[in-house]
Amino acid sequence: FTVNGTGAATSIALTASGTADTYNVLFGALAPTIDIADTGQNGTLNVYATTGGDNLDKTAQQIIWTNPSLSPAPPAETIDYSGISQKTIELGPGNDTVTDPGTNTTILGGTGTDTITITASAGQGVTIDGRNGTDDVVIDMGNLAAPVTVSHTGTAGGYNLTVVMPGGDNTVDVNAASIVSGMQTINLNSPADALTVDAGVGDDSVAVSNVVAAVQSLTVNGAPGGNVSFSGTFSGDLSVPLYLHSVQAATVA
Repeated sequence: FTVNGTGAATSIALTASGTADTYNVLFGALAPTIDIADTGQNGTLNVYATTGGDNLDKTAQQIIWTNPSLSPAPPAETIDYSGISQKTIELGPGNDTVTDPGTNTTILGGTGTDTITITASAGQGVTIDGRNGTDDVVIDMGNLAAPVTVSHTGTAGGYNLTVVMPGGDNTVDVNAASIVSGMQTINLNSPADALTVDAGVGDDSVAVSNVVAAVQSLTVNGAPGGNVSFSGTFSGDLSVPLYLHSVQAATVA
């Protein structure tokens, strides 16, 4: 099924019971609501942003599209879905924003400066490929029940990664291939231009090893009065706020 416009319709419903149905939906000229019900419980949903600066807010059963870059701003478009096992969000050339507690989701960046925020993960996790854009990726580390994988396969641009730690005392290991805290993992399949770890409130430990291939600069932030200690060797630019208590710096090669 492909939906690229619905005219004056107020809503449209798609229902299928096949073993591997695919739904392609192009935002920008849809009815206010698209209802997709895959009773075979194995559907694939591919959604496509417009060429403008789109906002996509995704939840477990819904994607809401808005485009505040247009004047006047068009009405919001919503996809309600069930029975979908795999989701792909493909962004366009605009400066897009995506917020996603992802489950079995792939996010493909466009050529613009995109901001992709992952608030949680489950199932098979989330795969992000910035492609040819210059992107900001923000990942909340407190609710990752499945891996988040970040890559940049394009020949232009790059990405900056911010990892937001939950409150309390945390230990995070940063190496050339991944960022790990407890059972939570962020895989780095491509080098990040910069990594920021927002440690938050509490006493946190950051271990770094062989990071030169994966991160060019590392910034660690924390709440005033917190403690951050380092271990390992980092071959890059290291930045830590002066207001943090007892900072033990890693060896900077």
